Formats: sequence, C-alpha cells, structure tokens
Amino acid sequence: MARTITQIQNEIIAAVQADPTLSGLTSISAVAFWRLITRVVAEAVLTEEQLNDVLRAELEQIAREAVPGTADWLQKRVLEFQYDASSPQVTQVIDGKVTYPVIDELLRIVTRAAVKEQSNGRVLVKAAKDDGGGGIIPLTALELTALEGYLSRIGFVGIPIDTSSLNADRVNIISGEVYYFKQYNPALVKANIITALEEYLKNISVNNFNGVVVRSEFIDTIQAVEGVSGLNSQFFFISSRKFTEPLNTNPFIQVQREMAAGYATGEDTPGSTFDDIIVMTPDDQTPNI
Repeated sequence: MARTITQIQNEIIAAVQADPTLSGLTSISAVAFWRLITRVVAEAVLTEEQLNDVLRAELEQIAREAVPGTADWLQKRVLEFQYDASSPQVTQVIDGKVTYPVIDELLRIVTRAAVKEQSNGRVLVKAAKDDGGGGIIPLTALELTALEGYLSRIGFVGIPIDTSSLNADRVNIISGEVYYFKQYNPALVKANIITALEEYLKNISVNNFNGVVVRSEFIDTIQAVEGVSGLNSQFFFISSRKFTEPLNTNPFIQVQREMAAGYATGEDTPGSTFDDIIVMTPDDQTPNI
C-alpha cells in the first residue's frame, strides 16, 4: 500500500541526516532547497507506489478470476449459475474459461451455496434459493438437474461433484440472556440482535463456502450489536437441527457444526424462536461471576 508523501519525505530526510557527507543539511525550513528536493523526490516515489498498487490490484483480480479449483472458487461459481425454464442457459468455453455467452445476473437463482470436500474424494455442493418473500427454499428438481449439468462443465477432470438442495437447518438458542445498556430501548436492541443473527446465518453460505455455524462467531455477532453490554457466554447455549428433525434433539454446539443443508435460518417453532428465547437484562444487573 502506498505511503503518504510525509512518510516518504521523512524517510528521505532521515537518510540524508544520517549520511556523513550530507549531515550538515539541518535547516527545518520547508522552502530550504534541499528539503524542496526531498519533497519532489517523495512525490515521484508516491506516484510509483500508487501505480504499483494499481498493478497489484489488477494482478489480484486476474488471480481471483483464474481457475484454481478450490472450494472457495467452486462456491463462487455455483452462485453464478444461471437458470431460465424457457431459455436453456448453455455454457461455452471462451478464452479457456467456461462461461455463459450472455451474463445475466437476474437469472442467478442460487443464493446459498456451500461446498464440502469429502473423504471419498468427491465434492458435495449444497445449494438453495430465495423464495421471493425473504425466505430460503430448496431448488426444484429441474433447477437442480440444470445445476448438475453446469457443474459437470466447470468442474475438474477426475473430481466428481455431488449436489443436494434441502430445506434450511434451524439454529435455536436454548438459553440466552443478553445484557443491554439502559440508555437503549431493549426491544429495539433485541430486534437488531435477531436481524444480525439472521444475517450471520445467511453469510455462512454466501461469504463463506462451508456452511458451518461457529459458536464463538454467533456470540460475537450478538456482542457487536449497538446497545449490547455483554452476555454470559458460558451459559449461552445454542443448537441446530435438520429441517426433518424434532426440536432439541441435538447436543449443544460447543465449537462449531456443519449445517446438513449447507445453510441455516433461525428456529421458527412457536415458543422457540430467537425472539421467544432471548432475554434482555439491564446492564446494572450483570452478575459478578
């Protein structure tokens, strides 16, 4: 990252004054001839460093768009999958890369994607889409088949890819007391906590690629909400379940847990939602334990 002119000039001045031949240049005047020279040189160096930053950004972009075959790369490609029931989206090889002749982001139906490298040498892609009303639903049979065809085109030779599209796992809070600063409205803080948690669950298969809920991240998400003074993480218990499993049949998440569907939402069983379970307590009642 390019330094500032002041940083560069100060380094030049320090080098000048450390040189036995030039150490006599001691004027602190900004218009001293030798200082003007250091200023001009510093501006030239700054320009070069800025050009280097631009070149680095371009090279990093090229590297990101290359085909490394990592799980992260594959997850991003799944999110670029295009589908149109009436107009088949057929990929082509252009400049050595498999892509669509026409990129249409409106046809990108997959909004959740997780990639799991399995011990048998196969790769499992878990995908889902928005339902148009703020929820998440599995792909239809036709959409999943089209995704499989797309993956067979972009995948690497010798690495078979399996796919699945399931209903979202549910993450629930078993016991959760949150302390808030009394200057804040607890109902508003609680609503913001729930929004932040749903965003976190969304991102485990959007910004990440493995669909894993990490307990410490879950707790950090709560503590980052404005108005939250803290919580007793030792007694803040969370769990998760597959959509087909009954509530509270799985053990607590001690460290992290991979979501079977690859993505998750908050528990929606009446009486067990985030809103039902989270208890807001004023910060002056925080126990000293």
